[in-house]
Amino acid sequence: MLLNWWVMVTWHINNYKKSLKIKPDYAEAHFNLGCVRKDKGDLEAAIASYKQALKIQPDYAEAFYNTSLVNLSLQDFEVGWPLYE
Repeated sequence: MLLNWWVMVTWHINNYKKSLKIKPDYAEAHFNLGCVRKDKGDLEAAIASYKQALKIQPDYAEAFYNTSLVNLSLQDFEVGWPLYE
C-alpha cells in the first residue's frame, strides 16, 4: 500500500512539473505541486512552490494558508504566524 502511495505522489509531481513546462505561470499547478510535496514531506520544496504560486497570483488565499502551516510545522513562527493571521 505504501508503494502505491509513493508511486502516486511521484506521478503527481512529474505531471505538475510537465504542466508547468507548458504553462509556467499557472498558479494552481504550483499550488498543487506544493501540496503534493508537503504530503511527501519535502517541506522546503512545498514552500518554494507555494511562493511561486503567490508570485503569480498574490491574492491566492489557499497558498498563503498552506505556506503558513508548513512554516509553523517547521517551527518558523516568525514567518508562519503572520501568514496564518
